[in-house]
Parts: sequence; structure tokens; C-alpha cells
Amino acid sequence: MPLLTTLIENVTLEGAGECRLFPNWHGLDVRNYDRLHFHLGALPSKSAQSLTGIKIRVIFGTPVGDNLFMLAGSNVWFEGTGAERKFEYTVTDAHETGITLSVPVVAPTLFDVILENTGPARHERLYLSVMSQEI
Repeated sequence: MPLLTTLIENVTLEGAGECRLFPNWHGLDVRNYDRLHFHLGALPSKSAQSLTGIKIRVIFGTPVGDNLFMLAGSNVWFEGTGAERKFEYTVTDAHETGITLSVPVVAPTLFDVILENTGPARHERLYLSVMSQEI
């Protein structure tokens, strides 16, 4: 069954502000998916909003007990490559009004998604959705 859900809707981030799903959210079972695609955008009020300075970070976890998780963090090394992959992205282009971040599933639970405003500008009406197809 395909996955398509809105994780964050109509959020305002002040300069240096942060919005995260945890601790008010207890994860999403993603073990049946190979990749997750996160779509971040801001609904325009009169014209498209730039997302400059917005950072998105994805954290996976493995359940080990009643509401206890081992976290995979947002840095992952793949066997045989020695290459580090970061499940995060910061918008630097002033013309970016929406982005898609695609990450492989590395643990059974999508534990947290963090939006951080790394700049001084206020960002309004932010939305974040996740979508995927089953393996």
C-alpha cells in the first residue's frame, strides 16, 4: 500500500526556530518501504515563498521496548563504500520554493523529522509530507 501523509502543516518558523515531530509523535512504521520521499514547501500568501535557510533532518530508529528506540541518527555509512550519507538538507538557493529529499529506509521506524530555520527570516505556512511505494 502506498504511503502518503502530511507530517507538518501550516507551521511558522521564526529565525533560528525549530519544529520537530518528536516527542508528541511516536514514529511511523516504515519497514515495508525501501525509500521515503519528503516534500517540503510553503504555501504562498501572495507569491511563492523562498525556503532559504530551512534545514530538514530525518532520523530513523529501531524499537527495543515500550516506547524505547535505538536511534540511527541522520549520518549513515554504507557497507563497502566508506562514504557517509547525511539525511539532511539546507536550502541555500533563494529561488527554492519547494524541495524533495529522498532517503533510503535504514531502520524500521521513522522516528523524527526536524525542520530548523538557520537564518533570520520568518517562514510561514510550511508543510511537510512523506510519500513512498511498498517494496
